[in-house]
Amino acid sequence: FFFKQKTAYEITRWTGVQTCALPISPGNGAWLVGLGISLQALGKTNEAADAFLQALADPALPAPLHDFAMQQSTRVRGQRP
Repeated sequence: FFFKQKTAYEITRWTGVQTCALPISPGNGAWLVGLGISLQALGKTNEAADAFLQALADPALPAPLHDFAMQQSTRVRGQRP
């Protein structure tokens, strides 16, 4: 139980860091993929799907991250309520 709480707390903090960093580098696909992963871990599937889709719009996103974001975007959209 303690481990789960600690992990959720750390993910929430990391999501906050990523959200604060995005205005500094808007449209940064790598940051958006990280944000999508964090949001997905918190169960925020709509927000996660949006982050993955925004990441795909970054032309500088490396191919492996692009493929991962595409895969996760499809997966998360399937989990939407």
